[in-house]
Amino acid sequence: NGRFRPGGPAIYSTLGVIRTNTSPLLIAGIGEDFKYRIKFMDNLEKKLIQGKKTFLFEIETLVNGKRKVRLIERGPSICSIEIENGNAIINPVCQEISPLLIRKINGFIAVDIQGFSRVCEEGKEVSLRMPEFPPTEKYLVLHGNSDEIYSIYDSLNHIFKIGFREIILSFGKDGFEIITRDRTSFQYKPKIIGENEVGNGDFLLGSYFTLRMGQNSVVDSAKIAGMLSDYFSKENITELYLQ
Repeated sequence: NGRFRPGGPAIYSTLGVIRTNTSPLLIAGIGEDFKYRIKFMDNLEKKLIQGKKTFLFEIETLVNGKRKVRLIERGPSICSIEIENGNAIINPVCQEISPLLIRKINGFIAVDIQGFSRVCEEGKEVSLRMPEFPPTEKYLVLHGNSDEIYSIYDSLNHIFKIGFREIILSFGKDGFEIITRDRTSFQYKPKIIGENEVGNGDFLLGSYFTLRMGQNSVVDSAKIAGMLSDYFSKENITELYLQ
């Protein structure tokens, strides 16, 4: 919408993890053209894959609240994930991570479907296709915008058959719903609706998954992650980074 700012799941999901008082390892691609300092990442353990360019998108918010996204520059690919132990949030922005790398993870896995389902060509609007995830019982949760999920899959059964145990469906300002494999569900309605509409889903996935890995129940994790996301939606994002 005419403003430049750093963003993407590497920032927002990481912040969601940190807000649960957990210190993650971040693996992300970055270009020589990235000139921002992300303050809360200064002391974070990181493995950065360097490239010439950073992923750059143009995001236009339409009158109906939906967003049109166009890829301007493609960033570096992540060809390996070296995590000997531990759980992982796999959250690409535009197919820079192959779903096959999921097989390298030994712990539980959270996935955001957006970056796997996007069809990205420089200079063109991003479209969606059905991604092919390798089946495994290591999946815990998949997150996606409800419109995206139902435009990709005819039924949520397909997601559960791959091995996912829980699904987070985001509804924007209407909150989100957690649906489990045994079809129990929990809906969270925001108590605060701030102006930050980009990054909320990534933040939610980061905080929810980390809470679940801390042995919290689905409902408790959803409530706490929802409250954290409420706060994030009204947070002054510019305070998080320095140019």
